[in-house]
Amino acid sequence: MRRRPRAAGFSLVELLVALVILLIGLALAAEIGVRARAILARSVRDALRPPIAAVLARLRTDVQGADDFVWPILTDRSGWTEEPLSLRTAQGEVLYRSVFGTIERATFDATGIQTGRLPLVRDGATWRWRPVGSGLVEVSIAYLAEPGAPGEAGKAIRRETLRLTLRGAPGRWGW
Repeated sequence: MRRRPRAAGFSLVELLVALVILLIGLALAAEIGVRARAILARSVRDALRPPIAAVLARLRTDVQGADDFVWPILTDRSGWTEEPLSLRTAQGEVLYRSVFGTIERATFDATGIQTGRLPLVRDGATWRWRPVGSGLVEVSIAYLAEPGAPGEAGKAIRRETLRLTLRGAPGRWGW
């Protein structure tokens, strides 16, 4: 009797082992892809909003360079108001205000014509300020710490409060 030559190819066990190895590799690649997507989403969120430190530095520079500010009309019992903060200088006026959940900075020349407008903090930010004395202003900004982040991280609110003095007026003491 003649033996039949064995058919070429892989056995069922060999195919199953190769398939399991392939599935494990795909699962690891999918996990890496999910993590990369989360890192990319966070990077995009961070790139679309200016760092709060830069916003506070801009505010500090504007207040300290101002000659005077316009006192608020409506305040609560502790003196806080959500009215725009109008800082007057010899060159014109700088206005900080909250518009539809965005804190923006607008500049006007000495004739009252708007020369610039810049959104500073977005995503449901709130703004309030109060005069503490002549030439002293306290400003409080509340904003979403990580807007767009999934879960509770996307809802966390952070508050920054500054107490600033005007130093730009002639005859005012500086340091």
